[in-house]
This record gives sequence, C-alpha cells and structure tokens, in this order.
Amino acid sequence: MGTLLSQPQPALSSAAEAADTSLVLGLATFITNSHSVLSVNHLASPAAVETLSDLLSMSTEIQQLTLLSSLPAPLSLSRSQSLVSLFAGCGRRRFPGLFRTVAGALCPRIRVLKICSALFDADEANELCKALAPCTSICKFELARCEAETAGSWTGLATTIGRLRSLESLTLSENIGPLKGVTEELTRQELSPRLRKFKFRDLRVGEDGARAIARRTVMLRGLHVLELSDSWVEDKGLAAIVEALISGRCELRKLRLGGTGIGPDGATQVARLVRRVPMLRELDLSGNIISSVEACAAIGKSIACTKQLESLNLQICYMQPEHVSALLLPWHSGVRLRSLNLQSSPIGDPGAKTVSEYLLAGGGERLVRLLLGGDHITGSGGKELAKALGRLREISVLSLSANAFGPEAGAEMIDSIKPRYPMATLSVDTCQLGDLGAAAVGRFMLRVGCRQVTLQNNGLHAAGIKAIASAVASQPTASKIELLCLGENPDAGKEGAEAIAEGIIKPNNAVRVLVARVMGMGNEGMRLVADAVVKRKKGGELRVLQAVDNGCDEKTIGEIVEKIAGECEVETDF
Repeated sequence: MGTLLSQPQPALSSAAEAADTSLVLGLATFITNSHSVLSVNHLASPAAVETLSDLLSMSTEIQQLTLLSSLPAPLSLSRSQSLVSLFAGCGRRRFPGLFRTVAGALCPRIRVLKICSALFDADEANELCKALAPCTSICKFELARCEAETAGSWTGLATTIGRLRSLESLTLSENIGPLKGVTEELTRQELSPRLRKFKFRDLRVGEDGARAIARRTVMLRGLHVLELSDSWVEDKGLAAIVEALISGRCELRKLRLGGTGIGPDGATQVARLVRRVPMLRELDLSGNIISSVEACAAIGKSIACTKQLESLNLQICYMQPEHVSALLLPWHSGVRLRSLNLQSSPIGDPGAKTVSEYLLAGGGERLVRLLLGGDHITGSGGKELAKALGRLREISVLSLSANAFGPEAGAEMIDSIKPRYPMATLSVDTCQLGDLGAAAVGRFMLRVGCRQVTLQNNGLHAAGIKAIASAVASQPTASKIELLCLGENPDAGKEGAEAIAEGIIKPNNAVRVLVARVMGMGNEGMRLVADAVVKRKKGGELRVLQAVDNGCDEKTIGEIVEKIAGECEVETDF
C-alpha cells in the first residue's frame, strides 16, 4: 500500500520550512508503518530533502518512490536497502531540474526507472549519465514527454542507455526537441542482449532509422515487443525491419506499427512477417492507409495460416466493405481472435454483414473486445450484427458508438448481447437509440451487468432516463455500474433529473462517475440532483459529477457547488 504525501509550496521561505517540518514528520510516521510505495511532491527546503534522504535510507520497506516534481536539493539514496523502482515527473508540465533530482536519487539497487516531463540541458544530462553508470541492475527504463535544449543533451544519454546491459525494456515516448542525436546513437549501438521490449513512440525514426534498427539483428532476435508507433518508417523502412526479423528467426509476440506511414506495400510485408513468425499474438496497424484488397487479403490469409494471432487493430485504416471482406473471408477456417478493432473506417452495412458472418462462423467464440465505432453502419447493418452478438459469450468490451442504428435495430442489437459474465464496457454513444434503445440498455444492465455504460447523444427523453435509472437501482451487487454517461440528451429535462436523483444517485448505488451534461435539467432539476448527492454520502461514494450546460442561472450554480463541493468533484457551468 502507498499514499501521496504532498504540500502546496508557500511563497515565503519561513512558511515553506514550517510546512516541510510538518510534512517530514508525516513522512517519518508513514515510512515506519511498513508501506511499500511512497509519492512525494513539493518539498520546499533543502533540509527537508536531507531528512527525507535519511528516512528512506533507513527504511527496509519502501520499494517504489515517485517524485512528482523537482526537489530543491538532491536526494542521496545510495544507502537505501529496499528501493527498486524510481518514477519522476508527471503530467504535461515540464520540470527543470528533474534530471538532477533523479541523479541524486539513484542507487545501485534500482531496477525500474521512469522519467516523465523533464526539461533538461547538457549539464543535467551529464549528471544523470554519471549517476546511471553504476546502476547495473536497471532492467526497465522509460523516458517520456521530456524536452532537451540541444541535440548534444541527448547524445551522451543515448550512449549511457546503450551501456545498460541488464536492460529488458526500453521506452522512449513523446519526447520533443532536437532528437536526432538520441535516435541515431541508439540505433547505432548494440543494446542489451536481454532486451525484450523496444518501444519508440513519436520519435520520427524515419526510413534511415528503421534501416539502422534492422541492422541490429542480435537485438531483434530476442525481442518480444517491438513498437514504432508514429515513427514514420514508411514502406521501405518497414521492409528492412521485416526482413531482419524473419532472417533472425525472432520470437516476436507483439508488433505495434500504428501511424508509421505504411501503405499497401508495407501491409504486404507485415503479412509475410505474420506467416513467418508463428509466436506473434498482437498486431497493430492503426492509422495507416492499407486500403487495398490485395494487401488485406494477404494479411487475412497469413493470419488464417498460423491461427495464432489474438489481437488485431485496424482503427482508422480507411477500409471499405471490399477490404473487410478480403480480410475476414479466410478466417472462417478457424481464426479465433480475442480483440478486433475496426473503428473509424467506412465499412458500412456490407462490412457489418461480413463481420456478422465471421462471428457466426465461430469467430466470436473467444472474442473479448469488439470495436466497431464510427463505421457508417445503419439499421440494416445493426440487424445483421444482432444475429451474431449473441454468440459472443466471452465479450467484455463492446463499442458500437457513432453508428446510425436507430431505435428498433439498436434495441434488437442490445437485446441480443448475452455474455457469460458481466461486461467491462458498453459504448453506444450517438447511435440514435431513443427511449426504445435506452429501455434495451436498461434490460441489458439487469440481465448482464456492466461497469461502464455510455449512451450520450441518443435523443433520450425522461422515459429513457427513467429506464436507465430503474435498472441502476435494481442491479445485482456483483454487476453494479461504476461509470455512466448520459450527457448530450437535452430533452431529459426536470423529469430526467428526478430519475437521476431517485434511481442513480441514491445511497448504496455503485456509480462513481456520472456524466450528465447538456440534459436540460434547469435550476429545479439540478437542485434535486444536488440534494441526492448530499444524501448519498451516507451509503455510497459519487466521486465525479459532470453537469455543465444544464440551463442553470449563476445563483443556482453557486448554491449547488457550495452544497456538494465537499461530497464529490463537480464540474458545472463555471
């Protein structure tokens, strides 16, 4: 168990020292209570940092330390007996001095190091490199959302990373600035022979970088996960990597190539790889224009040949009905995926029918995730899907949002869902379900159960909200909903607010997050909701209420915020 110990940084140094004294006393108590995870933010005085160093060095329990920002003095943890994981930085704000803070906190026992949101120069990078040199046990290193002032700031760091011979997982993600040095340096080196996960995200590796990676045959041979998302390696760069993976007889399990700029030729190369690497279980080609019948047929046949792939992501691949048909037709011979993502492609009703036929042929037996949101499917395609959704006995996550099913087809489709166990997520936003479809969602919640349900922007009136509220109030304990999104249904009105207050925000309900924005509840309706939130504190915990744009005046909003601000995180009109 762990907790977050933080203190806002005061403007005056004397106040800062007083706050730090209080915080350090709390830290001492916390550390002696046998916790294993500690998070610290905003220590203002060097003396407090020194005391924290002493406390952590004496602790035999703290295994993971998270520093949410830079510290005013370096930690000294070289004597730490238990620390094995160090995380530094958070969010999108970049912290100057974070590298220097990490350098001081490193100790030889560290096995996991993750640095996020650091702003650094060459001097700080050199300090970190020196501190990393004796850390021969690091097996997982991640550098995310960091920014260097000059290319030279990266180069030495890349060399140091290359010398971490115990490294098993390396992730460089969403870093900005002059990155050419680190990319070239890392691709020139023979990285740790133990490396199993190699992830370059948003680094614009390019074709030249891809060819350099391809030359690291020893490294590629041992990889289990290769991710080059948004690296823009394009077809020729990918061809070089595929050739190296095949010739090296790699044991790749996961290949993630989302947004790499490949087209049909690159997709054909991937098809070769799938056929020659039988251990491949996950393939991500999202965000690439692979809309070629020949390329889709090649991928489909390769997957059918090995029958080992479990997860396929083709989101935003601009696939037309004929491409889906070419991909799925070979799978009738026994391909049993666990996750299929075809979202945001214009497959339309013909594509929905093709998916339905695959599921009916046995493809849905092991399917846990099916994502078909934004696929231009109408009521006709919805009725085709309804024939097959009942076969998805293991389904846990189902996304059908942003398809114009309409009330009848939508209700028929939702009524057909009959998995063995309660689901994790059902997304049917913007599906024109109306109150008829909302009633079907209510029946689904009672029959199946689901932790997260989203049905925003479906033209629901008070009757539809009442159907949902009644289902929430009557759900069995084991399948209670935790997140419910009802927003963007402006005709719900005061009656809808009454249903929310009486059925959804009542004591003993499990809803933790409720999205009820743009529902036309008005002043009276929002007061009912606020009163229900206050009553609920005795038997439940609503953590987040999102209720913006409900037609309330400023006076009412102020009263509501004052009433429930201490009960949950509330988002209203100001």
